[in-house]
Amino acid sequence: TFIDNVKKFSQPSEKKLLIQNGTQTCLLTPLKVEGQVAGLSLLYNVQVEEAARVAEIAEVFGDHLSQALEKDRLLDSVMKRDKEMETLRLIGSALSSSTFDTDRMLAYTMDMIRAVVNVQAGCLLLLEGDELAFAAAFHLDMDRLKPLRLKRGEGIASYVADRGVAVLANDAQRHPHFSPTVDIKIGFQTRSILSVPIISQGKVIGVIEILNKTDGDFNSEDEQLLLSIAASVSIALENARLYSETASMAEKERGIRNVFQKFVPREVVDRILLGNVGDRPVLEEFKTLTLLNIDIRGFSPFAKKIGPQKTLSLLNYFFSIMGEIVFKHHGIVDKYLGDGFLALFGAPVSSASDADNAV
Repeated sequence: TFIDNVKKFSQPSEKKLLIQNGTQTCLLTPLKVEGQVAGLSLLYNVQVEEAARVAEIAEVFGDHLSQALEKDRLLDSVMKRDKEMETLRLIGSALSSSTFDTDRMLAYTMDMIRAVVNVQAGCLLLLEGDELAFAAAFHLDMDRLKPLRLKRGEGIASYVADRGVAVLANDAQRHPHFSPTVDIKIGFQTRSILSVPIISQGKVIGVIEILNKTDGDFNSEDEQLLLSIAASVSIALENARLYSETASMAEKERGIRNVFQKFVPREVVDRILLGNVGDRPVLEEFKTLTLLNIDIRGFSPFAKKIGPQKTLSLLNYFFSIMGEIVFKHHGIVDKYLGDGFLALFGAPVSSASDADNAV
């Protein structure tokens, strides 16, 4: 479009764009990408008699410039996507080989999010009962966030946790579920927000939020990236939970073994800890047992002679020696009977040698 007199434009925006010092005429050429106008080329003070020829040149130049700009945009997009994929790979690799230190793992995740998404701040919340608690954050004061709890229905994060769906709001203040409570308490202003759920085994266990994108609006690509990160976090948290449960069970087993192996053989402890054989519970089994009753001959007059203190030492020594012999032959000390004890052979693990073992 050729404008032979730019002074006829009166709008402030038109004046700012078209009227320069000494400008009389202007040639406007659209920059198109796939048929859509992506920009505008302006040539000032083009002579009227040269306008047609210059317009042809400007149109060819505009086509080349549009292609160059589009290639540059696509290159930026590919490089950004590569960076996002590398971040996902790093997060996945780090979380899969994590030391199961939940705080450290969450802090690392937030560092990776900060590196790949241009936002002012971000946080990660975990469900504790019916409330959301702040577990990690960047560019926010965790000392002020830690004591805060979000109840069900309070804010966008709670809505995401309740529904299990992502929320993208580029005008957060107008979102129907936005709550300014946290902003007020920590001195922050949320303008835009992207919030996604952390889901494990079909249940929401937390929420990741990023706030105030600095290079435009949040879009579907940001949402997919954050959902992918949330999926990796979910796996890592589940691994940490299973590791904690396994470690707790192992500690309990060690405690049980330390107690029971003083009184019963290892096979019996294994049977107690590892459960039933086949489909029959231990308590419903019928077995043929061999009983061994041992006592010290002439113990009563002997005890009177040596006194109570030496008698106690003698019994402790006798029971420890005899108990080890019984255990060695796959028996169980059933009960202590003053100066003797009753031993069982054939339960819960029986064999054809139970009677021989007792003898």
